[in-house]
Amino acid sequence: MTITEIQKTLRDAVKATALAQFGVELETIVAETPPKTELGDVAFPVAFELVKQIKQATGEKRNPREIAETLRSALETVEFVGKVEVAGAGYLNVFFDRARFLSENAASEPLPNVRKAGVKVCVEHTSVNPNKAAHIGHVRNSVLGDTFHRVLKATGKRVEVQNYIDNTGVQVADVVVGFLFMQQMNLEDIKTLDKQLIDDGKSFDYYCWDLYTKVGVEYQTNEELKEKRAEVLQLVEEGGNPTAELADYVATRNVECILDTMERLSIRYDLLPRESEILHLHFGIRLSSR
Repeated sequence: MTITEIQKTLRDAVKATALAQFGVELETIVAETPPKTELGDVAFPVAFELVKQIKQATGEKRNPREIAETLRSALETVEFVGKVEVAGAGYLNVFFDRARFLSENAASEPLPNVRKAGVKVCVEHTSVNPNKAAHIGHVRNSVLGDTFHRVLKATGKRVEVQNYIDNTGVQVADVVVGFLFMQQMNLEDIKTLDKQLIDDGKSFDYYCWDLYTKVGVEYQTNEELKEKRAEVLQLVEEGGNPTAELADYVATRNVECILDTMERLSIRYDLLPRESEILHLHFGIRLSSR
């Protein structure tokens, strides 16, 4: 049963109960989406409409909360409904049984399978700065982007998924500053460190996250180190020098780690455009750092 089918079943239950208990035949039943999930998945202000129609038909003034309580008992018997609460002056807040719904619909197709390929569209998402591991906010954006991609694909679009890699941004430069001037490490030292981390079952992107944090703290009291940021950033953007090679290794390894994280969520990409390549093509623009 889909969400649409559940809502139709709920409306039918309201209509049947209104007719059986109050002698009122409802033509239209308004359903609202509550502003907060703690207020339910769908809300019905139908008790207020029933109060009006009962008074018009019989002259009797009824309490909307009492009417809502009668309707609540009927709605709680509907399949996939977890509970129903009467809120305020008489709102019916319906909470779906989400665990049951997900377990019974996990394998179903969310949208009709359209075989004919339509227009091509590009979806760009994730785009995590490759200076550290992805955090929950990044993963949230990736899930949203991947969902959008799947919806478009299910409706017949030819979808290309891109993950823009800002491998020349200031965040990458900060980690490079940490490696060069705080830890006194060159590219070979970093490669050796990377291998040791793998042997120890640790992740390079999390190591860089800790280093990035230390650099940020050091910037607060060390102006000389902070000045190195601009120098490093310029070298990284220019390319073709040892600092740029070091930065490329760091960014690439972080991207690989981030891709591993996304792979565990079955999130994949068709294209990984890198900012360094765009800059070196001399397009005449500098894309903003993310």
